Amino acid sequence: MESSERLLTNSQSAAKAGGGFMRKPAVRHLMATVERFNLRLGNQFGAAITYFLVLALIPTLMFAFAALGFVLDVVRPEWVGTITDFLEDAAPGQDALVEMLQNFLDNWQAVGLVGVLSALYTAQGFIGNLKDAIRAQLRSEMGAKPQENFIVRTVNNIVTLLGVLVGAAITIGLTVIGTGLQTTIVDWLGLPGWVTPVLTITPILITLAMSWLIFMFMFTMIPVTPIPKRTRMLGSLMGAVALTVLLNLATLLIDLFSGSPTAALFGPVIAIMLSMNVFARIILVVAAWMGTADDQPIFGEIPPAPRKYEEKQESELGASILALGAGAGLIALTILGFKRISDDEDA
Repeated sequence: MESSERLLTNSQSAAKAGGGFMRKPAVRHLMATVERFNLRLGNQFGAAITYFLVLALIPTLMFAFAALGFVLDVVRPEWVGTITDFLEDAAPGQDALVEMLQNFLDNWQAVGLVGVLSALYTAQGFIGNLKDAIRAQLRSEMGAKPQENFIVRTVNNIVTLLGVLVGAAITIGLTVIGTGLQTTIVDWLGLPGWVTPVLTITPILITLAMSWLIFMFMFTMIPVTPIPKRTRMLGSLMGAVALTVLLNLATLLIDLFSGSPTAALFGPVIAIMLSMNVFARIILVVAAWMGTADDQPIFGEIPPAPRKYEEKQESELGASILALGAGAGLIALTILGFKRISDDEDA
């Protein structure tokens, strides 16, 4: 009898402690974030953003080649031989690919024109879907979509897109340097060995700062109603941490896949596509977090909610955690599969 009473007492104490934990504003805020993300089609919006982002990559690359062709044709024609040697070294045995890239550079005017015309559609589609998705997570009512002047919307889209592209390019470049080129830089400059850890940590911190600026820029330009400064700064910091981790993992995955000829065919594409989709979801989760914030102390106590509503939120949070776990398992199995293929080829 005593053991049964003790067990009942322990169960009640655990339930009380668990209920107290679930009433913490930080936990309730997280549950509200997950609920809003799911109810407002966060996964579907993330897929749409990824689709238009992939479409926008091609015109962006075409414009980059056109800009490089302009530099080689008008500004620095003496660099043509250097670029040609670089392309041949970067793609040994791929004569058709090298010839195609050289044709792009030689016909930079046509490539640039097609790239700009394509970007007018794809870039507007990407930034337009991104803005609609973020605003859907932020506003109090999902269906209350405000009307915008066409010219104002277009100018805002262009400025936002340029800011995101420049910030993303700098952030990705710093991540690549921090994860793969620090040893090369140390050897090239003849620096002492202790500089290598510094070159590893410093780009990560700079990447974190740049990621924070990207989120701050997006959540300053895109929302119709200004977000409180504290909420915007804290939410941007959480998004920056997640993006920094994602970029470093993606860089490591691409480096791992490139070690095997078989994995190199599809591995980098899988890593890039997966990273784009996760990046879109990170943005929308941060938007949902900001949309459900109330700027209250995050470790205080709040009155308990009705049990039915609390159970609903707990089940949705559990389902989201299971979905994230399943996605992580799928990524792990993919990595292990490519690793096994690589090991078999080496054997």
